[in-house]
Amino acid sequence: MNMERHQKDLLVVVADADMRETFLGLLPRTQAFGIGKIAFDVVPHPNHDGGCRVTGMEFLRPFSAEYRYALMIFDFEGCGNENISAVELEDSLEKMLQRTGWGRRAIVIVLEPELESWVWSPSQEVDRILGWPDSGLTLREWLKENGWTTTVGGKPDRPKEAMHAVLRAAKKGKSPARFRQLAERVSFKECTARSFRKLATTLQGWFGIDVSNHREPL
Repeated sequence: MNMERHQKDLLVVVADADMRETFLGLLPRTQAFGIGKIAFDVVPHPNHDGGCRVTGMEFLRPFSAEYRYALMIFDFEGCGNENISAVELEDSLEKMLQRTGWGRRAIVIVLEPELESWVWSPSQEVDRILGWPDSGLTLREWLKENGWTTTVGGKPDRPKEAMHAVLRAAKKGKSPARFRQLAERVSFKECTARSFRKLATTLQGWFGIDVSNHREPL
């Protein structure tokens, strides 16, 4: 396939504004991912997680000649088909996408259980961006004391609800802008989420360059 006819490198279809801000913050971090500079667009699906699952294939179809590659990303929880695993759902949707003009140029990433599972890095930047006060209990101590996690430094079992609880405790409002700040500033080097690793591997496979001598940490 002649890639020269495509106007941009990557289209990312996401479920909501929080995800859009996250990818607007993440994708410019090309050195962290070990990729070259890419021209990309991030577009929210109007019907959120369930819309991505049900009509995402048709949503992406018209763009197959405009972009070299595409990602479709949504939360597993709330997508409306939680009777199979996230991996099985990804495989099923990717097979459907192959028949819409994208071939193997489109990848689906289902976040388990949701985007906030990427947020809980041990980085102190998380505390600052979420507005946690620098006095009394640390954020990790507070999470454990309030039953959101079983160990200090561990990830909450309910990442979205835990994030909302932290914002309430810190008297801060919810805002998609916080997700962009987290994506721009927090190291994801220790993020072991399967979905994040699939994202990193996919980007490196599509756009990877040799950055062994100059690479910032994820």
